[in-house]
Amino acid sequence: TDSFYPFILNSQSSPYYAEHIYEDKNGNIWLRDHYNITRYNKETQSFKTYNSGDYGFRSVTMTMTEEGEPIFADASSLFAYHPEPDNFNR
Repeated sequence: TDSFYPFILNSQSSPYYAEHIYEDKNGNIWLRDHYNITRYNKETQSFKTYNSGDYGFRSVTMTMTEEGEPIFADASSLFAYHPEPDNFNR
């Protein structure tokens, strides 16, 4: 059954404010805040955060391609996600 339940990563963490939320073709949930992009894998119930410093982006907007893959944009570039090897490129 579908249900909603909160994730509390740790009691000392700051509140997370997602500015965009999308589900990709594989059922992963993508969250974008002002500095990072986070992917939630429903199968493993795990999070992976892609830090803006690692990829040189400060994400401004997010959408999904017709194929169900996330793309992100900042003021000067588009960043496409590639499942293998699990990274972004311009």
